[in-house]
Amino acid sequence: MLMKTFFKMLLAFIFQIVVSYSCFVLHEIIKMDWILIIGMIMGYTAIHFILMFITAPILFALFRMKYNYLHRWFAPKRFEEKLYQILKVKKWKNKIPTYDNAAYSLTKQNITKAIQMTCHAEIVHEVISVLSYLPILLGLVIPKVGLFVVLSFAFSVTHLLFSIVQRYNRPRLLGFYEKQKSRS
Repeated sequence: MLMKTFFKMLLAFIFQIVVSYSCFVLHEIIKMDWILIIGMIMGYTAIHFILMFITAPILFALFRMKYNYLHRWFAPKRFEEKLYQILKVKKWKNKIPTYDNAAYSLTKQNITKAIQMTCHAEIVHEVISVLSYLPILLGLVIPKVGLFVVLSFAFSVTHLLFSIVQRYNRPRLLGFYEKQKSRS
């Protein structure tokens, strides 16, 4: 399942590179701005895939999935429950894609590993959210910097939504873990 997901992401990345390059070549021939914009969007998305491909393994190598889930970074903040209600996280959290469903499954994974996975996924998405603004630097050499700003913001917010889901789920998993511990 994991390799299948990775393969799909790799195919999407290759498709984006091919379309982006084709749009740039076509734009040089027929000089239509909308073709250049499509090429830039696809190229930006490909750059974003590169960020996703490298960030998770680097963070895995650095932390080895040994996060202190009691650290204040991972601890629930006072405002979060209200934010989750405003954003209606409970309604949409199961509709967003997951790279590896088994990593969060309590039938296939012990609960402490699932909690560790929420910490890892949160950090990965927060780092990618920040790195999403790097392509704005391309605006210094490629025209239409406004498009890079809009795309950077959109990708950043998207990754923050994934991070919110991790923060939403972790206290619930911890509560379940504490109940499980008190029974034994």
